[in-house]
Amino acid sequence: MTGSAGASYLWRIPAQWRPAVRIGLRASLTLPDGSVIPNGTHLPYYTQVNTGVSHVFHLTGAGTLTARVDVINLFDRQYQIRNGTGVGVGAPQFGPRAATSSACRSHFKLANRNITNERPASERRLRSPVLTH
Repeated sequence: MTGSAGASYLWRIPAQWRPAVRIGLRASLTLPDGSVIPNGTHLPYYTQVNTGVSHVFHLTGAGTLTARVDVINLFDRQYQIRNGTGVGVGAPQFGPRAATSSACRSHFKLANRNITNERPASERRLRSPVLTH
């Protein structure tokens, strides 16, 4: 089972805060008599909080540039996703450690042209396929 929530607030700097509460994946359950039930239980719940900030720069005559910075696992919580038991699981696996990423996206204006670079109908030419032997 997975649950997540998000919030976004637009002030001078758009920011996002996305906590996620998830239950661990399936694991084998060992009974008191020593027998094992594959995928009979699950690992504990865990919480991961991700956040990000973005800003749109308006470039005079050139379009816009959107810059953003994101932080994954803001509080650097260590949690186990798989413990190495269960069907098809051979080794323990942990969730991501704290990390940052950044990105820029641009929307540039081209002089007298649409950004898609599509030719106006008056400039389009029909081309016949060239057949060779």
